[in-house]
Amino acid sequence: MVPGTCSQGESHRLLAGLVFILLLLIFFSISRPVEAKIRVAYSSVSGVFMGLFVAQDAGYFAQQDLDVEILYIASGTTMTQALLGGDVQMGFGGGVGAIRSKSQGADLVIVGISVDRMSFSIYGRKEVRTPADLKGRKLGVTRFGGAPDVWARIVLSRLAMVPEKDVPLIQMGGQPQILAGLAGGGIDAGVLSPPMLFKAADLGYHEVISFQSSPIPFPHMALVTSGAYAAKREDEVERLLRAYVIGVHRVKTDPVFTKKTLGKYTKVQDTKVLDRTYDLWNGEIQRGLSLSEEALNGAIADVAKTDSKVRNLPRESFLNPVFVKRLEASGLLEKLYGKN
Repeated sequence: MVPGTCSQGESHRLLAGLVFILLLLIFFSISRPVEAKIRVAYSSVSGVFMGLFVAQDAGYFAQQDLDVEILYIASGTTMTQALLGGDVQMGFGGGVGAIRSKSQGADLVIVGISVDRMSFSIYGRKEVRTPADLKGRKLGVTRFGGAPDVWARIVLSRLAMVPEKDVPLIQMGGQPQILAGLAGGGIDAGVLSPPMLFKAADLGYHEVISFQSSPIPFPHMALVTSGAYAAKREDEVERLLRAYVIGVHRVKTDPVFTKKTLGKYTKVQDTKVLDRTYDLWNGEIQRGLSLSEEALNGAIADVAKTDSKVRNLPRESFLNPVFVKRLEASGLLEKLYGKN
């Protein structure tokens, strides 16, 4: 045999080894799901999104073979536009945008609801101490059509005040901008949720309407996507919801990690503010994902005030219940929490 060449037997063994390696690569590429890239938006700097933050930072999306990028898009109204434009594939925020856009022929659906009632606070400067003091004062909201704006209009109506006429509503963009507006005097009061309402209290602003004193059934924190995406990427949506629910379980069982993660995303480092934010939202966030009829009706009733067409649309056009049903049937919640 010529030096440096392989015998016929060695060539066969080498070929067999290469074939074996190739088969292994093919096997693993088939058996392991392809990692899907998903852009997920959330609509405010709020503790209501603790489950999303924890699912990302604890690696639960990655465990479901999802490459998730989470983006802050201030206000549900702007987030709805991003969903419609295809800039993001999933939105975490108020479900009212999906309902409002549906009456205009858009293809957005709610696939789950994590918080099924709206709760906010109104904090005011020294001149605004009671709800009656709001009359004639500028009230800051994030964006028109977003959950804080919807809540403010309902609450003002209950106080026998006409939004815009009796109480001018000012779009500020986000909750940090509402705080800045209070400090600069551009607004007299603002609609806030934790942790920003606690920061407002620490800065000396007065609580005009307290958090949870005026809860309104509403898809306050809903998971929204396009109907086309839900149909074409069923498996990815299902895995994303599973990862989120696992993240919520971590929220409820690991406050230390949750508050650290919450501080990162909200840029709040005050431990007392983080403690209070965690305690409050932990009680509001559901273990699983519901499709609350009462919450849905609340959103439809609000949209119908300015768009009567929405009342004539079938309820199922706003929802895709398949993912919540699969989640409930999978036994995941029982595995996480037991049967209680």
